[in-house]
Amino acid sequence: MKIRALKTMLLAVTIMIMAAAGTYLIYLNQGEKTDMSTQESSRKADTYPFLAEINNLADSMKERILSSETDITPEGTVYYVSNNGKDSNDGKSLKDAWSTLNKVTEAELAAGDTVLFERGGIFRGTLKAKEGVTYSAYGSGSKPCLYGSDENAADSKKWKLTDIPNVYVYDRVFDTDPGIIVFNDGEAHGVKKILTDDPAIMQHSHNAGTAISKIQDLSNDFEFTHNSGVGGDKKLYLYYKKGNPAKMYKSIEIGCRGNVISVAGDNVHIDNLCIKYTGSHGIGSGSRNGLTVTNCELGWIGGSILAVRDSGVVARYGNAIEIYGSCNGYYVDSCYIYQIYDAGITHQFSSGTSGDVIMKNIRYKNNLIEYCTWSIEYYLGAPADGTSPERMMSDIVIEGNICRFAGFGWGNQRADTRTYAHIKSWDHMNTSENFVIRNNVFDRSSAMLIHISASDQKSLPVTEKNTYIQIMGGNFGKYGSKLSENVIYDSRITSHIKNNVREQDAEVRFIFKSREDYFAQDIRTICGSPENLTSWIYRLNDSGVYVREAVFDTGKNDGEEVTIVQITDMHFNYVNERDMEEANPSIMSTIEHRTWLRGGASYLSAIRAMEYASYADQTIITGDTLDYLSWGAMELTQKYVWDIDPNALISLGGHDITRKMQGTVIDPASLESRQAILQDFWRHDIFYTSKVLKDRVMVIQLDNGCGKYWASQADMLLDDIKTAREKGYVILLFEHEPICTRNPADKENIAVRKNDKETFNFYETGIGAYGSALDDSFRVYQLITSNADVIRGIFCGHRHSDFYSEVMATYINEDGRIENSTIPQYVLTGNPYDGHAGHVLKITVK
Repeated sequence: MKIRALKTMLLAVTIMIMAAAGTYLIYLNQGEKTDMSTQESSRKADTYPFLAEINNLADSMKERILSSETDITPEGTVYYVSNNGKDSNDGKSLKDAWSTLNKVTEAELAAGDTVLFERGGIFRGTLKAKEGVTYSAYGSGSKPCLYGSDENAADSKKWKLTDIPNVYVYDRVFDTDPGIIVFNDGEAHGVKKILTDDPAIMQHSHNAGTAISKIQDLSNDFEFTHNSGVGGDKKLYLYYKKGNPAKMYKSIEIGCRGNVISVAGDNVHIDNLCIKYTGSHGIGSGSRNGLTVTNCELGWIGGSILAVRDSGVVARYGNAIEIYGSCNGYYVDSCYIYQIYDAGITHQFSSGTSGDVIMKNIRYKNNLIEYCTWSIEYYLGAPADGTSPERMMSDIVIEGNICRFAGFGWGNQRADTRTYAHIKSWDHMNTSENFVIRNNVFDRSSAMLIHISASDQKSLPVTEKNTYIQIMGGNFGKYGSKLSENVIYDSRITSHIKNNVREQDAEVRFIFKSREDYFAQDIRTICGSPENLTSWIYRLNDSGVYVREAVFDTGKNDGEEVTIVQITDMHFNYVNERDMEEANPSIMSTIEHRTWLRGGASYLSAIRAMEYASYADQTIITGDTLDYLSWGAMELTQKYVWDIDPNALISLGGHDITRKMQGTVIDPASLESRQAILQDFWRHDIFYTSKVLKDRVMVIQLDNGCGKYWASQADMLLDDIKTAREKGYVILLFEHEPICTRNPADKENIAVRKNDKETFNFYETGIGAYGSALDDSFRVYQLITSNADVIRGIFCGHRHSDFYSEVMATYINEDGRIENSTIPQYVLTGNPYDGHAGHVLKITVK
């Protein structure tokens, strides 16, 4: 019998590297060209397509794993488990399914049997996997979830405010140590503090993070401790100053010590399960043969106390998948593993013990591993008693894995921050043969990319065709005999990998981390000169993003400079599966007729511009981010803007609010209904949002994408003008359409650099044009043009070419007299132009 789950459509859409690891520019190693092949040395420094490819591979791998089918051939009895089942059933049919993990553990299962969990279900507790049994999924939808946490703790009645300010106690006794708390499936996570009055523990927390001597020492949101000492109530205490946490989060998962799945026999196959929320291991095993884990999702695992050693060292632990001891046949294939306190995948056996330990026939292939302390860990220690037992690892292949962001996950609360790596062997004996690590991507670590060591040089694994991506000046790590040198990731690393790691065909990429390093790259002037910023455009290196600059001086001598990056007119032209299912006639007609940037082709320019903006204090996009209103265009906006920078502000343009864009079918929906869709999706108010940066500058995004301001914006702008004047802030306005300057010099304004337009009449065109005094939006225009002392700049797009103009304006001086002035207005070119190079305007406020 074959059992198949419903296969979902795979959307292989590239996403940008993001989150805690940051967003950096990747370059091919250009140093020591004599050590490079002719093909490698001939490549351009611009490697955005390479970066996009890596992201695309990771995203596609994740989607493939999460939507994988169940494809097994049971040999024995098939048992079913469902949230709608009953443990009193026999489990042998869909209508007679069991309901709990405890029932599965207690059942008399035979080798060859299969246990299938219903997709979409959540099963809490722990499971003991029996010899020869397969555990997988049936039905359609998401993978069945096995949670180590035995309840959703988002019950406000159970969280009691203590006498300690901002500290809540969860009204339940925890007999086993809570290691992890996860809020809203990863929106936030806990930071564990060890509660002890033992000076040795206070001083030597090892991999446990910091210790505290009393509950009152909890001082930051999400810090928690377990009151498990002598006389303690064994309850969990959490610091959270915003109120009862269960009123803020719909799910709170508390993972305590104990494996979700403990492997209790040989030849176990675990397939298509989602395993989360435990303080120990997701899948844990001692010496076993034939353990296979395929198509599984494992996340948010570990953090409980393993032991308090004689020295006072507290050890916390937790791996996604582990075998501790001997094994013959250990296969982990096509799994998505993330946010693990220790290792994503590991086979290990430490020093200090006696006896034979043989680890062989191990394959870790095609896995996506992200935000773990160690992506893949292995080690084999020497015996302690001077005997000579057999200790050997053999026939091991680590291949085709994408490992990313080691040490950037929730486990970075540990104290041993210098140990993080994608491949981690520690400095054990590690005797091995026939061990190869090939065709993997090792993308970024907060410490080392690899730490591969062995007492004997011949026991080192062979490395082939791996890709290394790391921050310039960071650590490559160690490869060699015990206590080998930690090598810096700089211009010499290609030579080191070839000569010392003995890998002749590695792909080596650099990342600039600091703002200073990034902005200090070589530039190539396109037009104008730096002596006049209003007409100067340059390109970052020979093939990077196009940049304009503007500088404003607040007159304040204290505080830091503020850097703001404007991007405009991204024009995400894309439809996704939801659009195709809905088949909205306006969108279907638009996608048929709208050929410019079809299929999300502007994502490369978005990558370039957002990468540049990641080094700034604030990103602002001034309209036409969506080429037309579709779910696909909003999906790309999420992935290429807000997934990279959740704080980015985006003004609306005219394209964003229409479904009909060169199509033939008019959208019958009202403007208000379309605006409501956008407001539900947008991360801030679509009409008006203001924000103060570093107590220096107030940035305001306004919607004027329909060719007008809205009456409701006037009062908000007036309040912000008053605040800015009182606090001494500079105001910068960001909107989609340029306004009328009423400046005769702008009657035939010549583009700084032409794309769509060569000249434009700003003098008498746009909002505020003569004859528009009765418009509802004219009050907003008047507020802008009569407060030139605080409103110092206007930034927009829409025209698709680079322009500079000056709006005629006034302000009231200290003597109460009206003074004439101007407000500079910068119009930035559309981002997808010039071969998807990307266009930005860098604004510095001193």
